[in-house]
Amino acid sequence: MAGRKHHHVPQFLQRRFGLQGAKSTKIVVYSASKPPFIANTSGFGAERDFYADGDDFFVDDLITSFEGDIQSFVFRLVEGDLAALADKATIASLVAHLEMRSMFLRNQLFEISGMMSDFFESVFGSRKTLIKLMENHLMENPDLLRSELTKHFGDDAPISALEEFILPQIQPLIVQQSAVAADGFAYMLWSMRETFRKVVKPAHLKALNHHPSEVARADFYSHLEYTIQKAPFGSFILPDTMIAFCTKTRVTPFTQSGDDLVELFLPLASDVLLVGTAKKGVCRQVREINS
Repeated sequence: MAGRKHHHVPQFLQRRFGLQGAKSTKIVVYSASKPPFIANTSGFGAERDFYADGDDFFVDDLITSFEGDIQSFVFRLVEGDLAALADKATIASLVAHLEMRSMFLRNQLFEISGMMSDFFESVFGSRKTLIKLMENHLMENPDLLRSELTKHFGDDAPISALEEFILPQIQPLIVQQSAVAADGFAYMLWSMRETFRKVVKPAHLKALNHHPSEVARADFYSHLEYTIQKAPFGSFILPDTMIAFCTKTRVTPFTQSGDDLVELFLPLASDVLLVGTAKKGVCRQVREINS
């Protein structure tokens, strides 16, 4: 275990975008919500126990081990080592690893869980909606009432007459029961929202509970053609997602099933950019990647 402060933006990458001081590396942080500010890599992009599940630090140990081993390989890429650039399997493992470990991905999972909770609340959180659901269910299943009447009064009972008598009484009953149901659904929806939130972190950790080379998406990235683009110092920034994937229609911090990936951009230093290309043609100019 490397400690309780877990970097979701790896320090070994951050350090290549700053200036090394006597005791730490200083970086400039750009944010959409505040002016740029200076930070230390030791504290930026870190959260206590981000990769821990209670007292289980296996995922953090796995990340620490992988990144400890791959730092020398990244250094070779930065230096333009052609043998390293030709090692597509290792590059693909690095890409898959960085894509899956980000805080951005976890926050997206939280956002999706919130959307699901909002959807269920919009359906079941309103008495009017519950009344409509009950009425529709009764109209679409007329045999329900008939079978219940037969069960209680027998086959010889005047079922049609009983239905004519009972149906007008059902509407007020539905309205009355909707209040009881709404109270029950309110607790259920609160419980569901809490459950969704609680499963996000374990789900993220489960996705990271493998060596990056074993992840299916790593095999896909191993088929890309990789090049190194160099520019003056300070030309590139390191996003908190680490990587930008470019499809035909959008730029995204992670890929999804069915994406037609054109290329990916991974800044390795403020003057070095790794580019992986799936097809001929460039989606974005290198000079525009920071935007």
